[in-house]
Amino acid sequence: MMDKIVALDTNILIYLHDNSNITKTSIAKELAADVPQISTQVISEYLNTLRRIVNLPKSDLLIQAAELFAQCDISRSFHPHHYY
Repeated sequence: MMDKIVALDTNILIYLHDNSNITKTSIAKELAADVPQISTQVISEYLNTLRRIVNLPKSDLLIQAAELFAQCDISRSFHPHHYY
């Protein structure tokens, strides 16, 4: 039996920081805890979007991203049907 592959898109990662919608934030945290696969494009989009929204200094943003992605399987691309 093949294990479920969890690959996240940028919106799910942004929901990790959305304090206005507890349901979306909770689901995003559950998905992120599943050791997801994340493409380099999604990482780039996430960093650019979060930088605009949260307005963190670049160094703080990179530290936060490194912690978030430390347990992720990072790849250049994935088949689209794997994304949540």
